[in-house]
Amino acid sequence: MNSTKIGKYTITYNNLKEFHILKSEIFGNNCYDIELDTDRPYIINVGAYIGISTIYFKNMYPNSKILAFEPNPYAREILEKNIFINDLKDITVLPFAIDSSERKRNLFIDTSENIWQSTASFFRDSWNGKYHNDTSVEVETRKLSTYLKDTTVDLLKLDIEGLETKVLKEAKGELKNVKNILVEYHPIEKENLKKLLNLLTSSNFKISFYKDGKEMKNPSKNNLFIIKAQKTL
Repeated sequence: MNSTKIGKYTITYNNLKEFHILKSEIFGNNCYDIELDTDRPYIINVGAYIGISTIYFKNMYPNSKILAFEPNPYAREILEKNIFINDLKDITVLPFAIDSSERKRNLFIDTSENIWQSTASFFRDSWNGKYHNDTSVEVETRKLSTYLKDTTVDLLKLDIEGLETKVLKEAKGELKNVKNILVEYHPIEKENLKKLLNLLTSSNFKISFYKDGKEMKNPSKNNLFIIKAQKTL
């Protein structure tokens, strides 16, 4: 396992190339940059991976409370180590995958020499087919709505390899409790961009699109990009 610094934070990781991609997206392009109306936000981070996004949110909002989901046991081990070595407080890590129902599912994980932790998915060979997951682990799933009830969520971040529409549809009745959503859109066959956007706009969110840190006007459904949704009512 390797380690390096991002600002004042020490980050451990396995895959150098993957680390630099995530570092560039999150800390270089500020893909998760969003202005919240409190300095003590409650953030739900679904798809926390090795913790770079969690550390980014803590850097932006040191007094935040974060609930982080990471079902991949290999990535979760690194996530928990990065939280510990940086002495980060008020972060709860749960080992569940978020889905539209509660059950057990096989999560496909790359265990090749490269070990691409960020491509773990319920869909074999990941969303782009480039990095081949060659083993699976059984994980427990939970519904997103369970964690949105009777609370105010200042920021919900979803990066779940193509399940975003399905998960948000299940939780639609509780989205009234969410102020801001960051969705990483994955151009896989099962994901429908039009349905995803309709779901968000019908729940009173204003939508904008970002690629490499720059706002886009007309995103292609065939590309990977970030959807920023901010509650209007």
